[in-house]
Amino acid sequence: MDRDQDVSAQEILDRVRLEKDLRKKSEILYVALSSDPEQEGVEMLLRDLGDIHRQLGEFDTALFYLEQAWAIQPNSWEIMVSLGAVYTEKGEHDQALQLYSKAYEIKGKPHVLALCADALHSLGRDKEAEVYARTSIRLQDNAFYGNYVLGKVLCTLEQYDEALKAFKIANKTRSLKTVPQWITYARDRQRKSKYSS
Repeated sequence: MDRDQDVSAQEILDRVRLEKDLRKKSEILYVALSSDPEQEGVEMLLRDLGDIHRQLGEFDTALFYLEQAWAIQPNSWEIMVSLGAVYTEKGEHDQALQLYSKAYEIKGKPHVLALCADALHSLGRDKEAEVYARTSIRLQDNAFYGNYVLGKVLCTLEQYDEALKAFKIANKTRSLKTVPQWITYARDRQRKSKYSS
């Protein structure tokens, strides 16, 4: 990678984003990091490498790279969100919630508030999760993830009419394979609750 000695971290990330194969993406990042581990923007390369390993299901490796990135940029809300995602995948929702909450304090992004809601939901703290999800939606109208999480929370709270509305908004905003499944679930539960009353 001699010709890439003077390539910026952002140019490397742009090349990585064009690549479809996760293993090839990681190889581009490994080469860039080994050629100049002190380069400006190295924390972005480490964060992307951690995110790739999370997507591959290699959580310990993902944590290794993300923690290195975080040591360089301890106030990066993006790195905190990436770390939270790994802990979510590992089922460590308390740790994920702490990271998402700190990331929200730093940047205030509505979708991070929805991530907090999802972590709370996974911890069984559904009333709190509902408040976080609704706040996320209020801050970012028609937000996909806020509505998606709100729908899941409302199903748990057996508020199927409202859950169905949230899932329909989420489905209009962004297509995701699980949203229609949740819509079907909410409709079935809605019907059952009407017949049993």
